[in-house]
Amino acid sequence: MVNNEAHHLQRIYDEIGKRIDAVVIGVTPPYEDDSVEVAMSVFSDKKSNTFTMEGPDTLGYGPARQITTDAARAMGCDYVILLDPYDSFVGHIPNRLDGSYYMIQHKTWDEVNYKSVHMVHKDYPLKWHGRVHELINTWKPEQAVDTLKTCHVYREKAGATVERGLTQYIPMLLKDHEDDPTEARTVFYLAQSYLMVGDLKNAAEWYAKRLGMEGFIEEEYYSLYKLGCIAREQGNNEDAERWLMRAHIFRPIRREALRELISLYGQFGSIELAHTIFEWYQQIKPCEDVLAVEDGKRE
Repeated sequence: MVNNEAHHLQRIYDEIGKRIDAVVIGVTPPYEDDSVEVAMSVFSDKKSNTFTMEGPDTLGYGPARQITTDAARAMGCDYVILLDPYDSFVGHIPNRLDGSYYMIQHKTWDEVNYKSVHMVHKDYPLKWHGRVHELINTWKPEQAVDTLKTCHVYREKAGATVERGLTQYIPMLLKDHEDDPTEARTVFYLAQSYLMVGDLKNAAEWYAKRLGMEGFIEEEYYSLYKLGCIAREQGNNEDAERWLMRAHIFRPIRREALRELISLYGQFGSIELAHTIFEWYQQIKPCEDVLAVEDGKRE
């Protein structure tokens, strides 16, 4: 989907044009540039379908992506790959592909990385779920799938703003939670959205609500971890220590909670404790988790 982003289209073609046979571009209002004309020109050597459509602000992000996904599948290619115009595609897609779903690593400007399914074979279902923080619902986060090692997506700025969080994400998610209070993903992303807009009180409340719900195990870990970070930011260091240790015990293959504990103990002169935790930390290898894995460059 493109919205006043015609200036990205040539870059996308340069990055991936040689590897694709067809392209679908949904241009969403309000757009004031020549997105449609530029798209048709840049991808003129490809089978293409460029059209205007209602955007995610109206439809929600999952339903909007479903429109472009269904149009892409109608092109008849072996795989559909999803790319956002403001993301850079780095590397190349392998020539040999035989999987059903493929993940691609996302690397971000703030070094909080994640993986998500970007490619789906034509013989497998592809349905989007969620009006905000959408995902392909026919793939489950706990389902192991291959990650393309030859490429990644880089995002150099935040995709969401505080204004968008306050006016779109949080109201949409609150409505979704009202409709289905048992949906753990909605609860988790309400916490994430409140954190994004700087509302620590509500963020902590929703992270706490997420604990113990059925759903993606990495969301539970990250909720514990963020509860520790929020408690520390609010000056409640005993609670911070408790939450961070719970996070580590819950998912000892992750490193973020230990790194925060090292910093906490170091801040208050507990050097022996900090050294012990650091020894634990060094023994943990980078894991294959997909949700918000904080890059070691910050260490």
